[in-house]
Amino acid sequence: MIYRASKNMALSITTTSFTSSPIATAPIHAFTTPFPQPASCDISALLTTTVKTYTDYGTTTSRTFLLPDASDPRYTACLDPAGGQFTFSPAVCPQGWPALWLGMTTSTLSGAATTTAHVSTAYCCAPDYSMPNGPPEDGPSPRCEQAFISTTSSSGDMIPSVWTLSVAKVPAWHISWQPTDIPTLSPQPPEIEGYSITQWVPGSDPQREHQDNWGGGINRSLFLFLVAGIPVILVVAMGACLTGCCVRRRQRNEGKAGNPNGLGATRATS
Repeated sequence: MIYRASKNMALSITTTSFTSSPIATAPIHAFTTPFPQPASCDISALLTTTVKTYTDYGTTTSRTFLLPDASDPRYTACLDPAGGQFTFSPAVCPQGWPALWLGMTTSTLSGAATTTAHVSTAYCCAPDYSMPNGPPEDGPSPRCEQAFISTTSSSGDMIPSVWTLSVAKVPAWHISWQPTDIPTLSPQPPEIEGYSITQWVPGSDPQREHQDNWGGGINRSLFLFLVAGIPVILVVAMGACLTGCCVRRRQRNEGKAGNPNGLGATRATS
């Protein structure tokens, strides 16, 4: 609204109206039945090795990540059917993928009539992948992770000389549904009102938070490596050391048997 002074000093009013067009948003895709991935889908074939270097307080460290190649046509068929949009509603997880961190949000709208909306949400990760609890790092977010261990040995070494921990990171699906959507979903999600469910696989009982508390922001795959992988590595290393000691002792015993006096060759004298 603009005010102008006329010649006779009276004020005239000019009204200007503005129109705005709504912001275009991409439609949210729905998957009321599990997204069928091709039988040939192999997520590991989409991963490329990336080594990133970090400097913290003068100390430089390198980390090895396995990140998906979004330019690969198989990426869309395996992980990204909506073209870069990993939020789906109403939806269930892809076939064979467990649902993780199921929860419910409640919103109350006040106006002519007060309405309450309940929306359930969950994340989906591929089998053998888990969602980290810690803050986001390099790679997609939210993400699913899996740890891999690779070893290299020098020629003749019984114990691997280099152990490399690589972490694969792929995007996580974020799904949501309302109570009215449940009859249209197959399989139907479990009742989660008042609960926090860490994992649910169709056909099995959901795991409550106290049953699967990894805590501390430690990724589950890394946690399993720490509690299971390291002891195995130590056992293998100890076994290799004992084997090496036995071999050396046996060689010494065989040498003594061939030369009981412990003398070398007799030097010729004139």
